[in-house]
Amino acid sequence: MAQAHLKTSVLLFCGIFSISAGASDLDFAPHSFSKNGKNHVFMDFETADYQITYDVAHRETKTKSTIRFTIRETGFPIFDLVEPSASAKLDGENVSVRNIDFPEGGSKARYLDRSLSPGEHVVVIESFLKDSVTYDSNSVKSAFFMSDLSDREFLEKYLPANLDFDQVQMTFDVQLLGRNIAPHTLQINCPQTRLTSSHFRAECPATYNNSSVLYHIYKSDRFITYRSKLSSISGDSVDLTIYGTSPAEYAQQAAMYFAELEADYGPWPHKQLLIYATEYGGGMEYAGATMTSLWALGHEMHHSYFARSTFPMGGNAGWMDEAMASWRDDGYPSIENLTAKDRTHMAGYSEYYRVTDTDAYSSGSRFVAHLDFVYKDQGGFKAFMKHYHARNVGTGATTDNFEKAIASFYGRSASSLFSRYVYGKEAENDGSNVFKTRQQSPRKQTNRFHKKLSEIDTQSLL
Repeated sequence: MAQAHLKTSVLLFCGIFSISAGASDLDFAPHSFSKNGKNHVFMDFETADYQITYDVAHRETKTKSTIRFTIRETGFPIFDLVEPSASAKLDGENVSVRNIDFPEGGSKARYLDRSLSPGEHVVVIESFLKDSVTYDSNSVKSAFFMSDLSDREFLEKYLPANLDFDQVQMTFDVQLLGRNIAPHTLQINCPQTRLTSSHFRAECPATYNNSSVLYHIYKSDRFITYRSKLSSISGDSVDLTIYGTSPAEYAQQAAMYFAELEADYGPWPHKQLLIYATEYGGGMEYAGATMTSLWALGHEMHHSYFARSTFPMGGNAGWMDEAMASWRDDGYPSIENLTAKDRTHMAGYSEYYRVTDTDAYSSGSRFVAHLDFVYKDQGGFKAFMKHYHARNVGTGATTDNFEKAIASFYGRSASSLFSRYVYGKEAENDGSNVFKTRQQSPRKQTNRFHKKLSEIDTQSLL
């Protein structure tokens, strides 16, 4: 029975729900590491000011990123940018931008080739924006299409960014240069100001990280835009913007899911709901925003609570929001027993791993359904989810924090369940009840919600 998996002692700790309370973003960064005689350290971005200039006449996109950051220990600071051509000035002096492979096969990134002392520094990075950009004679189409199921496909795919442990105050200054430029629209899930007909500025909340921003600029007559207001149970009004070829079709469903999610998890945690209405075969979540097909809309809006309000930090945390959203999609079942097929390695990778394990959609959903059964006599798992989100709005989450919060909320731990079904550990056969980690590669499963975009998909979506 499920109860046999539980440790019945009440854990004597409090205040673990809010992971970021009194903590620095660097508390949740991977460990620094040495390579080729250099100590590589992680940054805490304080602010990131992005200037994006679309030169329509020359069909070229230049970016200038001014990043104020801190480090805690002496070393060569790490950030990320996929675009290979980049020049930088660090504290006013030229510095080389180099590639780095993380330890343990975790990922790749970039670093500034100068050892710095602990404290605050400023780097200005100039680069080109080439991915998901196309030009016409008097217009441009450009977007940030992100994914958590492939490596290095958050903001770093387009601009210098940090890893997803870091919350950053970001601004975007977007300008189009050239003659007779057509009117353009910038869709972004941040408050924006139109400075001129071809110049925009957006200021994003300081709670955003590298997975938060939906960004799309296009010629204004390309899409139809639907605007309305949603009344939140908080008493506030939430701006609803839907754009696409048939945006009105989404409005009724969006209002229905909005009411459902507020009833289950509390007030909508964003000031807006921005929807890019597509039919490309799935969706992607952003903070209070989504690019999605109609049939995936409920799943993606669920992520505005779990994924882009309380957000996962690192590949070992990405399973949680997909498992909870998939549990909702399945109708919130309660499962008494799990099987050997449900044992996964979803949170058992290197701390440098950055990709969500696709087991989250299947075995992860069943794991959450089993937790619902285990805690059924205490209100089930949705009660915990509502409480956990309320205590963690705008903060990051790790699997360890999630597991401890469950134990604290219910007064009994599910550590043996996490060890076996989430961390991929097996019990030793000597009766010691000690778990050992299973070494395995991720099982890459297809999923219907977050389809990988082909080049044809990308061009059609722009």
